[in-house]
Amino acid sequence: FRIVVVDDRRDLADPIVFGDKVQLEFGDIPQTIRELEPDEATWVVIVTRGHHLDKDALRAALETNARYIGMIGSPSKVKHIFKDLLKEGFTRSRLAQVHAPIGLDLGAETPDEIALSIAAEMVMIRKKATGAPLNTLHQLLTEEEAAVEEAPAGSR
Repeated sequence: FRIVVVDDRRDLADPIVFGDKVQLEFGDIPQTIRELEPDEATWVVIVTRGHHLDKDALRAALETNARYIGMIGSPSKVKHIFKDLLKEGFTRSRLAQVHAPIGLDLGAETPDEIALSIAAEMVMIRKKATGAPLNTLHQLLTEEEAAVEEAPAGSR
């Protein structure tokens, strides 16, 4: 991924924190999204500081051909924003393409856990995976192998 961070607060988007692999863009977030012209290879992740800005950024992203659009937020916030965008003329099918609330249900609470949940969802989608747990050893064992595994330690 080429990562572009868009923020309207230059003082908070520290290049040292993001490193030299991240492109920083400063200015009006919705306008900058439009100027960047997201295409079919672009993944847009909306994690702004407030509902109104999230809605404006989402509106701008929905006007593009971005492959993936995800937005952070509680289910009630997402519902409120979606209702507003429906009133503005966006279709249900277009809004259904938005991953919101963004991320997989990992029970995430901390910022690090939330970031992991978002990254995991993006990898899952990119790889066309299911996100199902990998702990299926019991399904891989034949009945005979399972019987050996379950035998008491002294009987082996």
